Amino acid sequence: MSVIVFHGDSWTWGSGLQYYYLIEKHDYSIEELEKFSTKKVRLEKFPKKVDDYRKKYHFPNLVAEHFNVPYVLSKEGNGSDNEEIQRNIRNSSNYWKSDVQLHVVQLSSPLRTNNECDIIKEASTAEEIVRIQVDKIIKSSQVMIHSVNDIPLFFLCWFKEHADYIKERYPEKLIPIHYNNEVFSSYDRLNTPKFKEDKLSISYDIGFDDFHFSKKGHKVIANSIINKISKESIEFDIHNIY
Repeated sequence: MSVIVFHGDSWTWGSGLQYYYLIEKHDYSIEELEKFSTKKVRLEKFPKKVDDYRKKYHFPNLVAEHFNVPYVLSKEGNGSDNEEIQRNIRNSSNYWKSDVQLHVVQLSSPLRTNNECDIIKEASTAEEIVRIQVDKIIKSSQVMIHSVNDIPLFFLCWFKEHADYIKERYPEKLIPIHYNNEVFSSYDRLNTPKFKEDKLSISYDIGFDDFHFSKKGHKVIANSIINKISKESIEFDIHNIY
């Protein structure tokens, strides 16, 4: 069952959360973690206990736990690009379309794609790439609608360029990121030296060279998504057990 479907890349997957398991459960030093750098190994090949730890602390699970609903990633593997996200929404092989009540799309880098992809062929500027990526994802979600009611789709933006376009054209679909009494439209700003002491990335938290979300960072993103879902008054249709 897939009440909420999360679409994204390594940020949504929870890349790097495995390092916390190795530190907390096995007292690994930063030097010992170096042999598990993503430059050397695939994090998908950790044992199940380690992978379960990742799943427990990545923001999709934190959101689903809050609302007590099942969730799924449209792609279980680590990494993706916006073209693949669009294809996964339109032609799902990882979730039942009839069960979906909400899509949460974490947009990847606008330029993370290969030169043969359709978007690169269609666009001549970076602005056009952003526009085409967002519009195609929205169109794909509309194609898979199975009832008279639209399935809500919200965007979590990594880059300001995506956020600016969505704010202009589809403001109701943007997930604002709330942190320290400030509101951000994209999380790229939170991953800069200005926020080093806030430890929202793995690198700034434990000192290991990986700038994906720390455990704290995943909580910040999860809370922002929860706030958006609550503000939009989305009620999930599930069989409650008392």
